[in-house]
Amino acid sequence: MPAKTAFHLVRKFTLAAEMAALFVVVPLLFYLRVIPRQFNPLALLLLVIGLVWRFLRRDPAFDTQRLWNLPAVYSGWKLLLVRTAGLCALIGAGVWLFLPDHLFVLVRRTPVAWIAVMVLYPLLSVYPQEVFYRAFFFHRYRGLIGQGSGAVLAGAGLFAFVHIVFGNWISVLLSGVGGVLFARTYLTSGSLAMAALEHALYGNFIFTIGLGEFFFHGTRK
Repeated sequence: MPAKTAFHLVRKFTLAAEMAALFVVVPLLFYLRVIPRQFNPLALLLLVIGLVWRFLRRDPAFDTQRLWNLPAVYSGWKLLLVRTAGLCALIGAGVWLFLPDHLFVLVRRTPVAWIAVMVLYPLLSVYPQEVFYRAFFFHRYRGLIGQGSGAVLAGAGLFAFVHIVFGNWISVLLSGVGGVLFARTYLTSGSLAMAALEHALYGNFIFTIGLGEFFFHGTRK
């Protein structure tokens, strides 16, 4: 086997192992409580994002403009809002029909907490998730997964998988659908800000409509 071919195989194997460790093993450790439940996953996320952000900023192969690319937001936000409104209407109808006791529960019971979530969730959770699951994932592993529909499905699957830590199928299902949307938005627009905006709109709506408990502490005791 030529040395160059062997190098590429080792490189791919190493990247595959790294991807599995970050996106599969770590969520499993939280789910199986090998990592204690008292450990704050948000703190780990922010630590990882700091390292990932530094990596992306220093990698000459990564176009750092993709971390924001606000012109793409200015040109595409109207269509994004229309699409988001339609899907949110379906989610809202589902809650109204099948989980009526959850409807606007956070708004009704703790409006101050709801306001805090509306402000802090996009900043402390959404954008860091997008850095890790979109910018880092699609750049770091592009040699393994490419940039097409297979990459979108792989990213969405792993994004859904991490939500097993909440112990319910609703968070996994909705995150899988969201993962497809956010990945496509990021790859087609070249703007992480655009993907984060879409993510924040859905996330804030989910907390508002009454599904927030499935994405916060979940149903797993």
